[in-house]
Amino acid sequence: MSDLVIESFETSKSYLNSRDEEEFDIVMQLEEMINDLDKQLTRYLLEIAKKVSTTDYFVKSMQLVWTQ
Repeated sequence: MSDLVIESFETSKSYLNSRDEEEFDIVMQLEEMINDLDKQLTRYLLEIAKKVSTTDYFVKSMQLVWTQ
């Protein structure tokens, strides 16, 4: 995921200078991929947190996930 973020950042910088439509499309595709990965990771972490037996731990985990 970090590689995608770096690539998106670099392509965004390049797009700001060139205004190349192809680079814009690439940035948008990368952002969509990053958002999808983020959602999957969040769901996975929430499933792990649900399996922990204490409610307090679950609440703390939720707070950690949503404040990042």
